[in-house]
Amino acid sequence: MQIYLKNLKGTICLTFEETTTSQWPYTELKEYVDKIIVCDPYRNKLLSEGPKNDKIDARKLVMLLRAGLLKEVYHIGENFIELRKIVNGYEDTIKAGARPKNQR
Repeated sequence: MQIYLKNLKGTICLTFEETTTSQWPYTELKEYVDKIIVCDPYRNKLLSEGPKNDKIDARKLVMLLRAGLLKEVYHIGENFIELRKIVNGYEDTIKAGARPKNQR
C-alpha cells in the first residue's frame, strides 16, 4: 500500500470507515498522504443505504468526501501510541520483578 501511495501525484486524501483496527492503518499510512479521514459509518447515512460491498462503499465515500459531508472520528497521533508502549513496557517490567518476590 505504501508503494502505491508513494507513486500517486497531487494531493492525496485517504478515507476509510472506522473499525476496531482502523488505528493501525491510520498510523502506518499517515506519513504517505496529505490527509487521512476516518469516518463514522453510523453517522454517514449514505453509507448505510442500499447494498453493501467494497466498490459501492468506496463510491459513496468519494461522493461524501467531495461534498465535504464526511463526519470524522478523532484518532490519536503516533506520539501517544509510543508513550503508551513505553508505559506498558514499564508496567510489565515492574510486574515481572514483583512476581518472584511474591512467589517466595
